[in-house]
Amino acid sequence: DYTGNIGVRVVNTKTTSTSTLLENGEGTNFIEVLTPFSVDDDYRDVLPSINISFFPSDDKIIRVGLSKAIARAPLDDLNAGVGEFNFGSPEAFGGNPNLKPFRANQVDLAFEWYRAEDSVFTASAFYKDIETFIVRETQTGVTLPSGTIGSFTQPINGEGGSITGVEVAYSQSLGFLHETLDGLGVYLNYSYLDSDI
Repeated sequence: DYTGNIGVRVVNTKTTSTSTLLENGEGTNFIEVLTPFSVDDDYRDVLPSINISFFPSDDKIIRVGLSKAIARAPLDDLNAGVGEFNFGSPEAFGGNPNLKPFRANQVDLAFEWYRAEDSVFTASAFYKDIETFIVRETQTGVTLPSGTIGSFTQPINGEGGSITGVEVAYSQSLGFLHETLDGLGVYLNYSYLDSDI
C-alpha cells in the first residue's frame, strides 16, 4: 500500500575565482599594470531527503516529500572581477566570489487520480523555507578601482524567506469522443504562488 525511499547526499564545494586588478592606470605614460589575483571559497552541505507514495486505491496516489536542497549561484555572480564605467556618474559592477548557494528546506504533497486510462487529475502543494537568497546590493560613496568615488553593485547573500504554492491540473485525451481525435487532448493547469522574499 505504500512505497518510498530515503537518502542523504553530502556535497563539498570548492571554488576559485581568478581575475586581474588594474594598477597604475593613471600616469604620465598611461601604463596599465594588470596584476592577477584569485579568491578561494569552500562549503559543505548535508542534504537529506525522504519520499513516500501511498496507494489508497488502484487509481489514486498520494505522494509526500521532505528534503533539503541547494542551488549554486550563477557563475557570473561568482566572478572576482570588477568593471568600472565613468560616463556621467562613476559606477562599478562586479561579482562576489564568496557567495553561498541558495539553501532551502522543502515539503511537497501531491494527489493523483487516474480516473480513466488516458486521463489524470492532480493537485499538489509545496512549501520552501529558503535560508538565504541572492540579491543585488548597490553601495554609494565608495572608492572605485580607478580611485574615483562612485557606486558599486554586486550580488550578496540576502535574507531568506518562504515560498508557498499550489497547483491543480487536469489532462484528458479526446479519443473517447471520436477515433479521429485519438492522439489529441487537452491539458488544463492552474498554479498559485505566494512568497515573502
